[in-house]
Amino acid sequence: MSTNLSPVSTSLKFRARWRLVAMTLSLPIGVGLAACQAPKTSASAVDSTPPTSMAQRIAAIQPATSTPAVAATSPAPATPPAATPKSPSKPSSPAATASSSALSLTAASTKPPGLDSTWSLAFDDDFDGSSLDTGKWVTNIWQGNRCGANIGTHGAQDCYSPSAVTQSNGKAHLTATRNSFNFNGSIFPYTSGIINSDQKYSFTYGYVDVRAKLPKGKGLWPAIWLYNPAYTVDEIDLMEFIGEDQATVYQTLHDRNGGENQFKGKNTDWSADYHNYAVNWQPGSLTFYIDGVETGRLTNLVPSEKMYLMVNLDVGGPSSWGGAADNTTAFPSTVDVDYVHVYQQH
Repeated sequence: MSTNLSPVSTSLKFRARWRLVAMTLSLPIGVGLAACQAPKTSASAVDSTPPTSMAQRIAAIQPATSTPAVAATSPAPATPPAATPKSPSKPSSPAATASSSALSLTAASTKPPGLDSTWSLAFDDDFDGSSLDTGKWVTNIWQGNRCGANIGTHGAQDCYSPSAVTQSNGKAHLTATRNSFNFNGSIFPYTSGIINSDQKYSFTYGYVDVRAKLPKGKGLWPAIWLYNPAYTVDEIDLMEFIGEDQATVYQTLHDRNGGENQFKGKNTDWSADYHNYAVNWQPGSLTFYIDGVETGRLTNLVPSEKMYLMVNLDVGGPSSWGGAADNTTAFPSTVDVDYVHVYQQH
């Protein structure tokens, strides 16, 4: 496994975001684009054509503002720390992919990096019960809404249903199916799952560690991310994965000015096993990790607002980042979440 340490900096490349569109176009909350739309970038490893820029559509109503590229520093070549699997039956890293400009990542074996006795769990779920803990999670977006908007064919084509989230064998399962969903008279072709701490738990700063196994297949679009209660454009993406490109995981900061800075983790097939996707979010510093190994570090325009935590699985539309599902896409497809841990210093 390897990761490209040169971040892709973009400005004026707004992602098609359900909350951004809902705010800008004055649509009802929840009737904006669902899930995380990654930036269009010439360095993308995704084979499918990037989406038509939503910034052009938005600019007709509210012009975009150019922002400087986010400054980044390459991580130091320290001894790789790593996260500990909950179960020994889950190897953490398949065969590596060679890259002349990449850092070799090793299997997880120790506690999360840099967390001494001053750190403790502030929020956690190991999903050991028979059903989802509704004291920690909701299974919708935006305070009860369930669907993103089918604006053209750009956004996610699914609605979230509580029935698409199950829990068994110490895992939470977020499952996408071809079951259609009627949302206020609009028919969405897919139903899928989400767990979201919206209105349940928000925090500022900490080490967030999520261990999950991802599905592969054209149009599948899982993500793990943090977003603020004001639903503005700044967010932290621990992981985005375009199921047709099993070799690339994206970790991204979307800053408050609409700028983006992204790191790519390379592997033979990220969907083959469980992996730990993590970020250490500190004042003025943001450090990404995969399986406990640092993959990128940012020091400019780091968010300071409280954030919610979300894990979701979307199915994209024909012009979305990863394209639409087709007859090769397996349904049902599932994101299996082993645990979610948020550590903070005290």
